[in-house]
Amino acid sequence: MPSQSAGNISTDRIQASLASLADAADALVQAAATLAAAARATAEVLSGETQRPESPEESQGINLGRGSDFGSEIISSDKGNLDVGVGEEGRSVASAEDQGDTRPIGDDTAEQGPKISNQINSPYRLLVDSEADVLLSVCALIDKRQKVVCYMPCGIPPLETYKQLIEQVTEIPIYIMNSPTSLTGHPARTKFLESHGSVLLVPEALSPKFEIEGENSWVIHVGWPASEAQYTAQRKTHRAQNNILVAYAGGQATYPSGDSIINLTEPWPKDGASFRASVSILRPLYEVILSDISHAMKWRVYEDWIQMHGIHGPRRVEAWTPEVVVQHAHDYLSEVLHWSREDTDPDADAIPTPWAPAVAPPPPLVPSPSPLVPAPAPALAPPPLPIPASRYVDAPEKHRYLNKHDVRPDPVPAQIEFQPTIGHTYFTLHEEFDAIPLMCFIAGKYNKVICFLEGQGAFRPYHDLLGRIAGRVIFFPKVINDDQATEEAAARFLSTTSPAILLLAYNATSLPSILSQIPINCCIYWSFSPPLKQVRKNQPLINCETTIIIMTAIQQKGITFGKEVEKHPSAAIPLDLAEDSILAPMRKKTRTILTSSKAIVKSLYATRVYGIASTPRRSLNAEEVARRANQYAARSLLHGYVEDGSEIFPPVAGRPSVPKTTVDRWACLASLADAADALAQAAATVAVAARATIEAFSTPTPASPEVQDNPGINLGKGPDDVHVPVMGDEEVDQIPDPGIVISGGGHSRADQDQTNQLSARTDTPKEAPHEGLKNQFYRLLVDDEADVLLLACGLIDKRQRAICYLPCGIPPLKTYKLLIEAVTEMPVYILDSPVSKQDGDYAGFLENPGSVLLVPETLLPDLELEGEKSWVIHIGWPASKVNYIAQGKAHRAQNNILVAYAGDQSLYPSGNGIVNLTEPWPKDGASFRESASILRPLYEVVLSEISPEM
Repeated sequence: MPSQSAGNISTDRIQASLASLADAADALVQAAATLAAAARATAEVLSGETQRPESPEESQGINLGRGSDFGSEIISSDKGNLDVGVGEEGRSVASAEDQGDTRPIGDDTAEQGPKISNQINSPYRLLVDSEADVLLSVCALIDKRQKVVCYMPCGIPPLETYKQLIEQVTEIPIYIMNSPTSLTGHPARTKFLESHGSVLLVPEALSPKFEIEGENSWVIHVGWPASEAQYTAQRKTHRAQNNILVAYAGGQATYPSGDSIINLTEPWPKDGASFRASVSILRPLYEVILSDISHAMKWRVYEDWIQMHGIHGPRRVEAWTPEVVVQHAHDYLSEVLHWSREDTDPDADAIPTPWAPAVAPPPPLVPSPSPLVPAPAPALAPPPLPIPASRYVDAPEKHRYLNKHDVRPDPVPAQIEFQPTIGHTYFTLHEEFDAIPLMCFIAGKYNKVICFLEGQGAFRPYHDLLGRIAGRVIFFPKVINDDQATEEAAARFLSTTSPAILLLAYNATSLPSILSQIPINCCIYWSFSPPLKQVRKNQPLINCETTIIIMTAIQQKGITFGKEVEKHPSAAIPLDLAEDSILAPMRKKTRTILTSSKAIVKSLYATRVYGIASTPRRSLNAEEVARRANQYAARSLLHGYVEDGSEIFPPVAGRPSVPKTTVDRWACLASLADAADALAQAAATVAVAARATIEAFSTPTPASPEVQDNPGINLGKGPDDVHVPVMGDEEVDQIPDPGIVISGGGHSRADQDQTNQLSARTDTPKEAPHEGLKNQFYRLLVDDEADVLLLACGLIDKRQRAICYLPCGIPPLKTYKLLIEAVTEMPVYILDSPVSKQDGDYAGFLENPGSVLLVPETLLPDLELEGEKSWVIHIGWPASKVNYIAQGKAHRAQNNILVAYAGDQSLYPSGNGIVNLTEPWPKDGASFRESASILRPLYEVVLSEISPEM
């Protein structure tokens, strides 16, 4: 840096700028580390690998599975081998040192035997805001790689209930400790201790004496322990790597151990937004399994809860009277175990119902001979709790009033009729449930109808649902993202003589040309986001005079419609909620089918979760994804919580579960995306600090243009491209005529002369850049041929217009299109014939500023790409160096790059010549390679879903 410039700069200003830059750089490093950890977790889940965690804290192992294929064994009272001592009030007969030591683990100076290799970690606590979330959070903590001892705040009878719930949610084998006697030689003990992933449920009054080793060893205390000394002794006995208490925050003051355990433990460091979001996503699966547990098993928990908290129970609360004990047991049964009189159960008639009328206060509880064996239950049922009539579908109208916060239009007039109209119109729904009945109602007024819906994955359930409600023939593409399948479905739809409905994705990148040739009576749009952009895009591609958009009041909020879209003249139809309204028959059919067809509900819910989760993370976080999906289930599908649903059309069943693959993928991608957001923010801070530093050190002498050092991190959307130096040893006038088919093999004499000229100039020193020439050609070589397409996807960004030359003929292009389009989230077009500017894909590519055109290497499209975001990417080694040069120069793109497998350079005649012609891509550094590693899990999942035929 010139000294004369430095002398004019304020020293304080320089120091402040450098300090800002250093702080921002530190933040960026930390964010990058978080991102790398999240990427590894994502890769592990999506690839099925089971790597060991680097630290105990990283092994929280959020498990979002469903259903166990194996049984579990109960450690019985007459067979077993765990040494257990039981004293008064359920405390174990431990050593005096263990019983009396209530100091933090960090202060423990007890002598360790030769088998102990690691210190016991500090105990942690995970407090939740609702008692109903305690078991749910425990399930989220358990992972298949872990060995877990769970201490339960109960006696022996409820363990079978908890076993069924936890086993089916976590897919982990569960063993039960159900005896205070010495259990020696039982095979169940061996299976638990030797397995790498299993759970042992133990009543809190027992203290089995064994150690569990390894970084994936866990001791989880569920609920507030009755005794701090017992809690400490159990934790020390097992010497697990991870010790955590999961409890309801509101119960801290209720139990004597609460305050002391708070002082003894620390907040769990992994209790952040990512973990809480994973718990929210796991909730539907958890609640479905909980709802499947019989009344008899839930009743065991209820009786045990009363006995454990009774006068002689180990969890007695002195301030509670018998009536209060029963009331709290009733609350636990209804809120935690979700007992409801709406449930139907074959065993229900044989069980004293907790909803029976209240009786007189109970007599004193009979003392139990053991804290593990409850005394006979008192002849008392819990007091009744009224259930709002609005929970029921057939609730009287007086219970179906709107709450004071709802905004509704004025009462609608009677005898509303549907008025057909042409042009673009919309319906606004104040009840999301009406979307499906209204779609079917409108479809019944026309002969040929296209329904544009969200996500091609929803076509099958929508086919079954709409077909049964509307009574029409339904057509849809049988293969996802396949133009030929879409064309075939459209052809069958138009050729049938019966009234029919065609299902298409509202965000489809291309439509069959036949739809513009034959008249369509009506197009209906319904999706989770306003489809106005898609409506405008599709309008010239469909021969249809009537387009109807269905949207919710929330979706319409903030949208200003121009003259092209008007309110439908029959927009008041969905506002009529009367039993004899024109929409009532469709509503009744829809509700009946949704109530009886769980598979349809589950599929539509999973599709909505996936669709919302695909929204850019800048707009939605994981919690918001879960919230929106759950509201959709409750309001549109009538499955979910009352608080998520509508008072007019309340849910009729519990929330549906999500397929394991969808949940696992989103749970880990949530943490990955959060880390990416943090990294992006840190990078922005660095950029601001860097600009300030550059300004502080600036000189009058303009700096020469250089390639930026950091290519950015691409998470499926490509790095930021930059302006790169131009090459000055090539002449533009050597380009072959564009628009021709270039032969892949053999060369003419003219081609050979051209090659000689280019080669001769390549070997000479470079001259000054020519005024009209574009940029230098670069190469990006990989060590594994399987990474070629992956890195090509990493290069592509939504802001770019890219032409990709592929080393293949025409048939494989659809396969590559499906892969690249799903990974990059960009519209991909195919050029499958000698160039014609009338070609639909050709025109679509030119009109779309962010898109990709796939071209066989034997073709040369006649077009130029303008702007800094223009790219020409050659995938694989070209068959001809001449073709490669011609294609790269003809488009005059700002960026020209070859992505190929380094090991094949000598296999192709063009290899050595292209290496001599190109330079290594300056952005090929650790950052770009790391971004490719992060992209790999998504790439491999998409690749695995491509059919064998393709």
